[in-house]
Formats: sequence, C-alpha cells, structure tokens
Amino acid sequence: MSKRAAVDEKELGERKPPVEQGVARVEARVRDKEYAFDVPLGGNLLSAALRNKVPVDHLCRVGLCGICQVRVAWGDDSLSEPSDAETLLLDEMPLSEGVRLACQAKVLDDLGIEQSDAKRQAPR
Repeated sequence: MSKRAAVDEKELGERKPPVEQGVARVEARVRDKEYAFDVPLGGNLLSAALRNKVPVDHLCRVGLCGICQVRVAWGDDSLSEPSDAETLLLDEMPLSEGVRLACQAKVLDDLGIEQSDAKRQAPR
C-alpha cells in the first residue's frame, strides 16, 4: 500500500462511503472523445479526471495558468462556486458562459464538461 493510500485510509478512519452514495457522475468530451467517470461529492474535477485517464489539458494544478479551462455542457449548478483564483484569472464573460478551471472546481452533482482540441493560452 502506498503512503498516500495509508494517509487517505487514516484520514477517513478506514471507513469509505458506499460507491452508490456520495458520488457524482461526470460525462466529459475531450478532444472529440467521450469519457464518463465517478467523482466523490466535493472532489476536485481535474484530479478525478486525471485519475480516470481523461486527458484534460493542465499545467500548474493550482489556478495560476488557466490551461485546464473546461466548459460546463450541462449541470450548471453541479460545481462549487468559482474560487478566488478563478475569478481573478477568468473574467465575467467566460464564467457566465460556463467556463471553469477544472483544478479549482469541486464536483457537487452529476454534470457534463467539454474541452476542445483548440490550443489554450494562459490569460494575460
């Protein structure tokens, strides 16, 4: 068992919730390929996507680069409120159009996301 797994079990008190409870389903379209994966409620969207081998573009993982932008296709209220990092990096236009930083978003319910094949540039 890895050290991280041991820490996770210790933090959870060795009690893990049943899979059917406390889990949201995410459907993702990345580079024109479809994916679906489960995320524990409150889990980080980018971390869950990468853990499930979904190739979401990313770089810093802390909300500084803007590379992990995804568009919420459905389930607009299924993510946490935008973090301070998101509101500083993204202006109101992308946020109002459903663009979020996957590294900052916490999953609260089922949703669909998209990330196109277009090259992203970090906001200035």
